[in-house]
Amino acid sequence: RRSAWLYEAVLAFAPGGESLEAAASSLRYEVEVPDGDDKGALLDAYADRRPLLEEEELDQLQAGVFPNVADALGCHATRRNGCFGLRFAVWAPRARSVAVVGDFNGWDGRASPMNRRTRGVGSGFTGIWELFLPFGASRAALPLGSHYGFEVRTAHGATSVRIDPFAQEFEVPPIDIGGAPHINSSKVSAYDDSFRDEPFPWGDEDWIHERDRLGHCGLLLQQPMAIYEVHLPSWRRS
Repeated sequence: RRSAWLYEAVLAFAPGGESLEAAASSLRYEVEVPDGDDKGALLDAYADRRPLLEEEELDQLQAGVFPNVADALGCHATRRNGCFGLRFAVWAPRARSVAVVGDFNGWDGRASPMNRRTRGVGSGFTGIWELFLPFGASRAALPLGSHYGFEVRTAHGATSVRIDPFAQEFEVPPIDIGGAPHINSSKVSAYDDSFRDEPFPWGDEDWIHERDRLGHCGLLLQQPMAIYEVHLPSWRRS
C-alpha cells in the first residue's frame, strides 16, 4: 500500500520467446479487491497501452474533414482483448490532465486518468486524450445508463468537471451530478449503433400520430417547439 488510495506490487514475469513489450501487452490479469464480506475483481485499464484511435482517424480529425467524428470522440461501448468496456476520447489540447469520472468510479479523478495520445517523432501531442475502461467478460457488465463526465485540469491548475460534447445521451435537467453541481452529466448510452447487434430503428411514426391527435384536439399550438436550422448548400461539397 503506497497511500490511502494507491497500491503497488512487483511480480515475477517470464515472457517466453516473445519480446518483453509484446508479452506485457498481451498479459491478462485481475486485481482482487475486498468488498465487504465478498471479493470483487478489478480490471486494469492501463494493462494495454496500445493507442485506441486509428492513425487515419487522427489525420481526419486534425484536417477537420471527419464526417463521423462522433464515432471517434465521446464514449462508446466496445470490446477489446475479449473484455467489454467503454472507450473514451476527448479533444483538450491545452489541458494539463484529463480524467474520466462517473458513477462507476465514485466521481474520483484519481481513479481513471486518461492517456495523452501522441504520434511519431516530430509530431508530438495530438490534443486527444483517450482511455479504455474494462468492465468484464460479458456485455451485462457494462454500466449502460450510468452518468459520467471529464475532470479537466487546466494549464493554470484549476479543476472542473465537464460534460462530454459528443455524448449520445444527457441527464435531464435540473438534476445535478455528484461533485459538479453546476452542470448536468453525460450518460453512457445503450443506443450506440457502433455496438448494437442491429442499428437503432429511427422513425417518426409515433410523433406523427401524436401530432395529428393534438391537432384534432386544438392543443398542437400549445406544445413546446424546437426550431432547427440547416445550411443545405454546405452538403453539396464534392
